[in-house]
Amino acid sequence: MNEMVMYSAILFLALVAGAYLVIYQLPRHWDGRLREKEQMAWEFFPYSDEFKSGMKRIVPISMLGVLFLLFGGMAGVVAALTQSKEPTGLFLVLAILSAIPLVLFLPLAYLVVYRNRPKFLVAPHYRDEKGVVQVRREQGRLGRSRLRTFVEVVIWLAVAAGIAALIVLFNPRP
Repeated sequence: MNEMVMYSAILFLALVAGAYLVIYQLPRHWDGRLREKEQMAWEFFPYSDEFKSGMKRIVPISMLGVLFLLFGGMAGVVAALTQSKEPTGLFLVLAILSAIPLVLFLPLAYLVVYRNRPKFLVAPHYRDEKGVVQVRREQGRLGRSRLRTFVEVVIWLAVAAGIAALIVLFNPRP
């Protein structure tokens, strides 16, 4: 039971941090108040300028993805607390709330970074920017950058696999 208290405390702190991101930081990103800070934050990363721009556009999806990942953690804690073998009640609701957005996260993230679509998921001040694919096509380096794009997508998949591994490793269910 001590492990369950520890998992619950960590999950509670993570939920507070996730709520802070979604309630406080997301509106500031959306209306552009954090634009200068975001510019400085990505300045030192060894990515191309168009990819850094895509990473700034993905902030809303990432914040919401973290929140839904926390819902998945809550589902595991609820299942462990109730010691249910079958997914029922609150566990089932939380599992569905976390699974659907997590499955949609990678394709939506790809579309926002590489295509700057759909526009309603991109903050208004970033909607006029071109996606990574459009910039590379206009500069005539789309064909040469296919390997770079492939490596970037592999990195995305590795991150997704890492998240999945963390979910499996830290699942408090016996």
